Amino acid sequence: MTRWLRIVGGIVAGYAATVILSSGTTAVLRSLLEVAQAEAPPAAYLVFDLFYSLVYATVGGWVAVRIGASAWSSYVLAALFLLLGTWTVLAGLDQTHPLAYQCAAAVLTPLAVMAGGRLAGRNRTAETRGFTRPVPDE
Repeated sequence: MTRWLRIVGGIVAGYAATVILSSGTTAVLRSLLEVAQAEAPPAAYLVFDLFYSLVYATVGGWVAVRIGASAWSSYVLAALFLLLGTWTVLAGLDQTHPLAYQCAAAVLTPLAVMAGGRLAGRNRTAETRGFTRPVPDE
């Protein structure tokens, strides 16, 4: 039971990390660049927005696996982002971003989450199996 609670906690923490970092950065950038919420942002902003969103999704996948102690945390989180992204595109919920941006985010975000999970899993595997480099005695 505690294993599943830990996995769910990892998923929630990874999602929260991704959303909080991405939303916070978006709010700061929009205020600094004076881009209104209702108007379509310029293309350069969209490219940068997608870039940092993918970086934060990678962080979210890493957090999910580190807390959840299982690769399943990043898989479920990636599936959640895929479902939310697909739903946003199909339902037309985002009126400010172009369709190409929405589709790119819907496809690339789950991949970034799984990449972050893979990074965390690779580090965790080395630690738990004793493959870390020994510190030489002096």
